[in-house]
Amino acid sequence: TGGYWLVTHLGNVYSFGAPFYGSEVGKALPAPVVGMAVDPSGRGYWLVTSKGNVYNFGNAPFYGSSAHQPLPAPVVGMALDPKTGGYWLVTSKGNVYNYKAPFLGSKANQPLPAPIVGMVASPKTGGYWLVTSKGNVYNYGVPFFGSTSLQTLPSPVVGMAVDSTTGGYWLETSRGSVYNYNAPDEVG
Repeated sequence: TGGYWLVTHLGNVYSFGAPFYGSEVGKALPAPVVGMAVDPSGRGYWLVTSKGNVYNFGNAPFYGSSAHQPLPAPVVGMALDPKTGGYWLVTSKGNVYNYKAPFLGSKANQPLPAPIVGMVASPKTGGYWLVTSKGNVYNYGVPFFGSTSLQTLPSPVVGMAVDSTTGGYWLETSRGSVYNYNAPDEVG
């Protein structure tokens, strides 16, 4: 539809030009919601909590969660595998858990310069990138285009997005600075 969804830590889902399939609003969640992924059909989505609970809505099938296993760190992100329709979860220590998606690698048990804050997948080829709060980018099954790891940033990196046209990505800081790598300077 060209629309999008926003999700809060309480599980509220807001739809803008996209169908609403449900939310966890008003329910006692075991942990805050930290991520969302959209089913490839666009007719459903998943939410994930920091404890690895996965909630599915619409036509998004449930493939599993990390909720009933001890995690070395909180889950901080979720990404969709466009090839299989499955999903990945990532913790702040770089552990990657795969559900109907191939395991391509992780930073588990490796020293990190800063915590992982997010994960995005390539909409064209599958594979994923992990990003730290210092802007270190780790690639698994996708190309590396660059990172902010050697720059002094005005604030921590809080997110990453992929450009579906070029396959590049943007990094965003908590103060709204955006850094592009093989992605346009401006959109729209």
